[in-house]
Amino acid sequence: MPQIVWIVLGAAAGLIVLLFVLALIWANRWYNRALNSRCKKPYLPENAVSSEEEKAWFRETARPTAMRARDSLRLQGYLLEGDDSSQNWVILAHGYNSCAADLAHAAIAFRKEGYHVLAVDLRAHGLSDGSCIGMGWPDRLDLAQWAEVIAAKHPGASIGAAAVLMATGAQLPKQVKCAAAFGGYSSALELFESALKARHIPRFPLLPLTSLMTRLRGGYTLGQASCIIQLPKSRTPTLFLYQEGDPWVTKPMAERVFAAAACEKQLLFLPDTRPAEHSGYWGDLFAFLARYMGVEKTQENKTAPEAG
Repeated sequence: MPQIVWIVLGAAAGLIVLLFVLALIWANRWYNRALNSRCKKPYLPENAVSSEEEKAWFRETARPTAMRARDSLRLQGYLLEGDDSSQNWVILAHGYNSCAADLAHAAIAFRKEGYHVLAVDLRAHGLSDGSCIGMGWPDRLDLAQWAEVIAAKHPGASIGAAAVLMATGAQLPKQVKCAAAFGGYSSALELFESALKARHIPRFPLLPLTSLMTRLRGGYTLGQASCIIQLPKSRTPTLFLYQEGDPWVTKPMAERVFAAAACEKQLLFLPDTRPAEHSGYWGDLFAFLARYMGVEKTQENKTAPEAG
């Protein structure tokens, strides 16, 4: 073979290796930007559902608790006791890049309705251990374990869960009567794909490499973190709540997620406002919970009351 051919092959191989290394570096940067909780995310809007006054009340009033996850991470939770005569519990789980204190607005509303509240810091958030944001996949087992903790301590409890679509596809204690979720997406893979498309970045090779990076550093792939895969296993009655005009969780995606659920279910689209401020949000939510938890609905078409 002529020497020039070897030179060309060597140059081509070197170029391929260089491109692969650059793509790997790019994927690691994308992983850190999106899933590494230790990296700041200034591009995200500030969580404004709960006021600073409500968050301060939450921190002063909630009683800290903790448990060890199946992989030995220490997970933080916060207890707010409701009506002494009530056996009804609600587990509140926050969204992406948030924490339990951001759920203060919801915690106040549920407590006013007589519920006992457990608000949790998901892994890699708040005071919980971990550095890889789970996108719902490892969190589904953590939330099932939190439900088991409540069921063990309060055998007569009825438990409702908020924002836990993937958890409904896991094995839950019989005390879990229903669930409600706002903005549940189809899969982390599809969300990442949409984010790349919005930035005019090709899917290949960045997305497969980012998923590989997530597997190596977080223990799961972006394709595993899928409500579409989990919901056909669900037997937990679920209320699906979505915001109209959401640029990421679009109406077609929301309808696909809803269609995948094998459980009793209800689908609601809310106007393009913060859901907790929508006049019908709390009435619809409490009516749904009352249907399965035997709670008398007392708060009709109101936003959550102020702390204090």
